[in-house]
Amino acid sequence: MDEQKRREEQQAIEAQKHREAQQSRALEQQYENYIISAQKNYNNRNYSQAKIDYLNALEVKPQNAAVINDRIYEIEKRITEKEIIIIEEENDETHIFENVDEMPEFPGGEEALIMYIKSSIRYPAIARENGISGRVFVQFIIEPTGEVSNAKVTKGVDPSLDREAIRVVQAMPKWKPGKQRNQPVRVLYAAPIIFNLQN
Repeated sequence: MDEQKRREEQQAIEAQKHREAQQSRALEQQYENYIISAQKNYNNRNYSQAKIDYLNALEVKPQNAAVINDRIYEIEKRITEKEIIIIEEENDETHIFENVDEMPEFPGGEEALIMYIKSSIRYPAIARENGISGRVFVQFIIEPTGEVSNAKVTKGVDPSLDREAIRVVQAMPKWKPGKQRNQPVRVLYAAPIIFNLQN
């Protein structure tokens, strides 16, 4: 009996190790997929999406923050170098930019933005009860005053999660506004709002 019990315990340990290895491989694959997508978007000069990919990769592997933040910094430098076609006059306050000389910044930077989103989410009860999770992508405008406006879902998951994502974005504190030629301007921005049932 003792020998059988030891075998059972050993089998349980091996099964646990196998599950942990599978989870580790899945996270590694997810991370690699985000990095590949980010590099592809970067090469195609789709800098905003590349930045989102890197932020998603950071969510999977926060221990790689130093490397990922360096890449995000490089993207922001490239954004300032990208040719900007101004359709309206420079002094037209209604014009919305996607890329500017100085991009908007959340108070405290990217890591502070991630922490704000995590701490602000109130998981909708109906979504929790039905096991619904995922990423809601929200697009919004950073006004010259730093305020957030015109938030809308560009890729949703579930109506209850989409509404909560909009609420979180609309409740954001004032950002450091983006600047074009040293003047505050309206800038289009996008961010993923992550709903994880394990949190």
